[in-house]
Amino acid sequence: MISPILRAIAVAVALAAFVDPACTVAARARPRIALVVQADGDIEVGSRLGRDLGHDYEFVNGPDADAPLTIVVGQAYPATPIATLGQISTVSVMSDRAIRIVAIDAPRAIPAGTALHLVVDVEANGRAGVASELTVRAAGVEFGRAVHTWLANRERWRAAVDVVPVGRPPFVFRVAVGAAPEMAIADVAVDRTVERLRVLSYEARPSWASTFVRRALEGDSRFDVTTITNASRGIAVRSGPLARLDAPQLDGYSVVLVGGLERLSASDVRAIDRFASERGGAVVLLPDARIDSGPVRALLPVVSETLLESRATLLTEAPATSVDASELLIPHDVSPGASVIVRTPGAGEPIVVVSPHGAGAVLFSGALDAWRYRAARDAAFDRFWRSIVAGLALAVPPPIALDVAPSLTRPGEHARVRVRAVGRTSGATGESVAILAAIDGRAIRLWPDGARGAFAGTFTVPAEPGVHRVSATLDGERSVTAPIVVRGDAIRAGGAVVPELSMLAATHGGIAVRADELDRLERHVRQTVEPPLESRAAHPMRSPWWMLPFAACLGGEWWIRRRRGAR
Repeated sequence: MISPILRAIAVAVALAAFVDPACTVAARARPRIALVVQADGDIEVGSRLGRDLGHDYEFVNGPDADAPLTIVVGQAYPATPIATLGQISTVSVMSDRAIRIVAIDAPRAIPAGTALHLVVDVEANGRAGVASELTVRAAGVEFGRAVHTWLANRERWRAAVDVVPVGRPPFVFRVAVGAAPEMAIADVAVDRTVERLRVLSYEARPSWASTFVRRALEGDSRFDVTTITNASRGIAVRSGPLARLDAPQLDGYSVVLVGGLERLSASDVRAIDRFASERGGAVVLLPDARIDSGPVRALLPVVSETLLESRATLLTEAPATSVDASELLIPHDVSPGASVIVRTPGAGEPIVVVSPHGAGAVLFSGALDAWRYRAARDAAFDRFWRSIVAGLALAVPPPIALDVAPSLTRPGEHARVRVRAVGRTSGATGESVAILAAIDGRAIRLWPDGARGAFAGTFTVPAEPGVHRVSATLDGERSVTAPIVVRGDAIRAGGAVVPELSMLAATHGGIAVRADELDRLERHVRQTVEPPLESRAAHPMRSPWWMLPFAACLGGEWWIRRRRGAR
């Protein structure tokens, strides 16, 4: 009985294999990923991506317009455009012993008589134990220098250099790091503004702490100081056009000095909060005592009061000068993004702290009696506050902000202009806004840029080298200009005259990683590029595993017949 069954099964398997029936099944496809490797030295990165992701994804060497993801591996922005409808992620690869200027942080414009504070981000690879020198030059003259010894094979160094511009604006400085042939070079252009830094000094009651800071600023021609002092109930002393703190004209200022904090009303605090968080302004809080209650507590950190036995010189961060004090308020809830400008000697506890607040910043000064020693060390008190307030004011965007990127370029390249009207809307709802932009009188088309009151557009840089002016006008009344310097030998931060490779990912919905961050890229690929389901024809009888039941049935049938003596 068993022998015929085994024989029938073997025959059925053989017939099915001969007919080779097909059926339709749903299966996960392997999505294509285009891998663009720019140099032979970067092939190792591409090989690792293929090993880690090749089981689930099909890699195609070179651009593929239909691929949902393109990965570009290299050191610079590709010279030829990559045609694709999908997203692009990038892997930035540095050479074995490379040094690169990543970015230069500098104000767009500075007032006359102000030193320029440059912050240069430098990245190096394979230079542990080697010292690199950074120099800042203009017209062949050295203006500043800094030296750093690299501690790791891959490290980033943030160098701060103060230079005094000379000559006619805009000032063009060349920053160089390292020695030839591995020297990294980048240029930066800074304009000079004729407008003074507008500061409002508001005292809810007369206060020595804020009075002497205000006087220090009034003695500097760079500042235009407006004063509102509430001398008594219903009596206020004013200098300047502003009548009260919550007036719309408050947005015309860059910095607000606030004294007599415990007398601030709830409306005063709301106006200060809006000025910092929405306007993007800087608020300087100058208490002269510890405050445990009142509306202003929403802006103040948690502090403890310390009284030193004698006056001490506090530790300050460059370029600010040192100040003396003996009565101190020490904040204990300093946010991670805050900058500590002044610390106590010895323990190094924070005293003067600048914390981000919305789009702006809030400075808290815990040096309560520093004004008492304002004449010490050649009026260091005045120089300290002039430097700090000037730095805060320069970081605040004007009521109509105009940014041109890059501000230093080569002839015929493309640049981007962005205009933002503070406190104005840019769409169909709310208050309308009319902004016009032009370069050398030639109009630039602007489009809403997503942010409130912001518009942006692109234009082609003039072919003539020199200084060209980009202008923006708000409602046909308020206008602002910014220079764009066109030079044939211009070199921008990033190590070349082309954008950084990471900008390719930023404009195509992908992510930018370094060669040592491939794990993050692989996680991104698995999260964003899912294998799609597709219907395909399957031939189950083509599997070699059918040989096992076929051989087992034939062998079993033959063994049974032999046991019975049959042949």
